[in-house]
Amino acid sequence: MELQNLQNRSILVSQHGSAAIPLQYNGNGEGKPANTVLDANVYATKKTIAQGLLDVALLTANASQLKYLLQVGKEHEFYYVMLTLISLSIILQMCLGTVLLIKARCDINDQCQQQRADRLNNASLWIVFVSTVIHAFLSVFHIEPNHQRSFEFYANMSRQYQARMS
Repeated sequence: MELQNLQNRSILVSQHGSAAIPLQYNGNGEGKPANTVLDANVYATKKTIAQGLLDVALLTANASQLKYLLQVGKEHEFYYVMLTLISLSIILQMCLGTVLLIKARCDINDQCQQQRADRLNNASLWIVFVSTVIHAFLSVFHIEPNHQRSFEFYANMSRQYQARMS
């Protein structure tokens, strides 16, 4: 292989028989074919998978909040508001997951499927936006364990227990 300077860019040229294949030099002594083009379909699929994993993380957080809210019960100051917002968020996450599954099957290199993929992408964007607004309200009415008691409370309970035992 010989190093050549072409338009102020260093490339490697690999000799395969009589044909020379230009390779992009990555700085580690390795090269890949210079004419390699990013496959937009692979990129979109990876992006959809990453978005789906974030969706799973948010769904897990919602389930945890819902579990706590149901354990505390109606004692929570904003029980019905929180129950409604968390339930709505879980429903939106399920819708988003469905849209992402359908979107992942679209081949954006196919002209016929590009419009469908664009509509699904816009739908997922709006679902994420509405979900973000819901989570902004959830953070305002955040769930904080009110049943956590101070050290003094337990000290008083201990004194009362000792007084009953004597």
